[in-house]
Amino acid sequence: MRILIFSASTGGGHKKAAAALEHYIKKIAPADEVKTIDALKEVGKSFDKLVSGGYVFLAKHAPGIYGKMYRVSDKDTPLNTLVERVTAFKSKKLVYAISDYAPDVIVTTHPFAAEMVSAVKRRHGINTPLISIVTDFAPHKTYIQDMVNYLIVSSDEMKRKFETLGVPSGKIRTFGIPIDPVFYHTDSKAQLRLELGLSGDVPTLLMMAGSFGVADVFDIYEGILSIEKNLQLIIITGKNKKLYGKFEERLSKNGDGGKPTKLLYFVNDVYKYMHASDLLITKPGGLTVTEALASRLPMAIFKAFPGQEADNEDYLVRSNMAIKLPKGRDCAPVLKELLDDPERLEKMKSCCEEFFKGKAVESIYKLIVDACGVIADE
Repeated sequence: MRILIFSASTGGGHKKAAAALEHYIKKIAPADEVKTIDALKEVGKSFDKLVSGGYVFLAKHAPGIYGKMYRVSDKDTPLNTLVERVTAFKSKKLVYAISDYAPDVIVTTHPFAAEMVSAVKRRHGINTPLISIVTDFAPHKTYIQDMVNYLIVSSDEMKRKFETLGVPSGKIRTFGIPIDPVFYHTDSKAQLRLELGLSGDVPTLLMMAGSFGVADVFDIYEGILSIEKNLQLIIITGKNKKLYGKFEERLSKNGDGGKPTKLLYFVNDVYKYMHASDLLITKPGGLTVTEALASRLPMAIFKAFPGQEADNEDYLVRSNMAIKLPKGRDCAPVLKELLDDPERLEKMKSCCEEFFKGKAVESIYKLIVDACGVIADE
């Protein structure tokens, strides 16, 4: 069986979902052939720069404008119709990638990729089954494409919302967002902490800064240091060199304020740090959130971008899996209140555990196999 995955680089979550699925398939079914392509790069450097580069620029410098664009793009407007036509026109370059690889199934982990592949199928009479994975916790119009055979969503609430928007119930599968199965493991927090060079019995906060921002994350850390409570922290800055350097300088000059702090750059075993922690302080990207839910790890969310991150935040807070943090150092009283209430924190952990669908990659792979059978029978 040949499986072609289309992703895109607007944020890391779409690529991580594709990578998790590809890795699982190669491990569980080595006879299958699987390939991942960045759909935006495939159609051209200028289009990729416009979309991916535009996303990064707006997210960093004008999040309010990005949020308005996101909301407008979720409605039927003449401008959106024009954008859809341009996307469909650019998508013709994907025909070559699809015909060259000749996949039995196509999977997308980005809405633009789903839109483009759907246009290719419609215009060129391709009947290869198309599975679209939604990597956030709220629906968006871009995911609704007539040539998508199956739509993978993260919750029953999301399924119902897509149904009200006209997606047939039979097309929707509530499997969750694909992540590496290593996050499923249930390890002893105390033992993991000792292995990671931390104290086994001290409440542990994990801060994940992501790709954007410096000042907000640094101010949150300063706020945590003011909390009169025995705590230890893990800070993972990802590939944000500027933020890593600022933390390194701060810890070198002024120490950790009596709260042992483990500073890390980019790590490949983030699951260990999630399983070792009691609370994750993060931005609400779909993949990071899913990994936290799999780790039974409640979240404290800061500075969600208007758009899909704000929708994710809203869902998580309503579902008692996260709290929303005030800006910067003002976060201290909110965090202290939560950390001083172990019963509330335990309920949040239980909500994470109850929500997490588990085994998304396994379920999606089974659907891929079934989809091939359906097409073959046709």
